[in-house]
Amino acid sequence: MRERRLQEETPHEGYTQRKKRQNALREWIVEWYRTESGRSKLAYHVVLATHDEISLKQARDLLRKWDARMNRAIVGPDWKSRVQQHSRWLAFPEGGKSDPHWHLLLCLSPDLSRRRRRIVQDASSEFLKPLDGLAAIVDDAWAKTHSRGTSKTILIYSIEDLSKYLTKAQYSESLYENFVIWSEFKHDD
Repeated sequence: MRERRLQEETPHEGYTQRKKRQNALREWIVEWYRTESGRSKLAYHVVLATHDEISLKQARDLLRKWDARMNRAIVGPDWKSRVQQHSRWLAFPEGGKSDPHWHLLLCLSPDLSRRRRRIVQDASSEFLKPLDGLAAIVDDAWAKTHSRGTSKTILIYSIEDLSKYLTKAQYSESLYENFVIWSEFKHDD
């Protein structure tokens, strides 16, 4: 009886490998953030929910369109030629077909001008906080991309904690293989 119980409690063969992959991804996210956030050191957790039954391919296309609208709003009219000022992000899919949504780690470009940065941040505070500026831009871009969708924007205080949250579903190989990096869409603009 005891031997059978131990077998039931022992993770199956693939579990250890999936946990290793998940932990490696978490470490990579922290390193990516340290590299991409540059001087700003500000990061945001953005959730883009569809509230529709759509495929991962359709959800990815919505993400691409949202990215274009975000950069147009943040960088300005000549956003296509100023890729170095585009927001940097990692997007992780969750929810499958029933309620696909994205969890993003978003950093503003360190090359963004002060004038453009003031559009998305409140400079009146001693401590920079995500105010309604960035959340409004995220909401507006997502609403124009997918009218039934909703979004949420939160300032990140611990990149380590966020990396754990972002990868909570990344044990699934299909989701792990479908996370998106901002630069993947740059040739599409």
